[in-house]
Amino acid sequence: MPQPTKLSLTACLSLVVLFVLALYGLNAYGVSTRHAGPAGSIGRARAVTHLLQNPTDAYALWKEAGYRGRTVVFVSGNWPSFVPGERLPEQMYRAYPLELFNTAQVFEKDSLDRLSFLYVAALNGIARSIVAVLPEEEFARQRQAALKAKDHRILDGEVYFPREGYPRRFSTAARLRAPGEPVLLYVGASYFSAATADELYRQLSTAGLRSDCVVLCAETESQGLGPRAAAELNRFARLIGATPGGGAPAVAGTGSRSTP
Repeated sequence: MPQPTKLSLTACLSLVVLFVLALYGLNAYGVSTRHAGPAGSIGRARAVTHLLQNPTDAYALWKEAGYRGRTVVFVSGNWPSFVPGERLPEQMYRAYPLELFNTAQVFEKDSLDRLSFLYVAALNGIARSIVAVLPEEEFARQRQAALKAKDHRILDGEVYFPREGYPRRFSTAARLRAPGEPVLLYVGASYFSAATADELYRQLSTAGLRSDCVVLCAETESQGLGPRAAAELNRFARLIGATPGGGAPAVAGTGSRSTP
């Protein structure tokens, strides 16, 4: 069996070094091009807050504001599950690989809804990672699903489970390890079907979560949401001092929106 020569070993080491430098350069570029505004801890009123009707409004807001390469913390009663491959037209697969380069545009144009908005945000470079903060029952369901995947990881009670090419981390508000950067925070009314605004406010504050853009979403397309969930979302808005448009405290469900 031929032995590797000094020249071939040197070439391999050079390729490894170049690969590491390329990764470092890409990460540095991603950091430098991220769009972030003034950030603060929950309740410090530095983050711009928006009260919107539906998750697709959140996507439109993020895109319009020019956010790129961000971590999204998604607080909601359910994880929006769907199978991306089932929504792609068959002709795109026939024209592989060129047509599949248009996947992001196809999803945004034809398949953007409350289930796909996070996926589309990832495809289009708005979100580079997503942290889902879920109620205990929904977290347990996602944890069980992750255990069937070979690439899952469990750390400090949280579940890391990448899928469809982008990182996802599942947690609960009590277990949350806040990312070390300001996040795009999304809080949906469905989270308050069982939880309280005061409890979530305390847990996010304790975790040290920082944000420069907070979306409070009425999730009007979700079925089964009663007046309690809307009332708690309003309560959470008051706790964080939400005043979109520079006026009175925001009221969930009005569709009001402030300028980033």
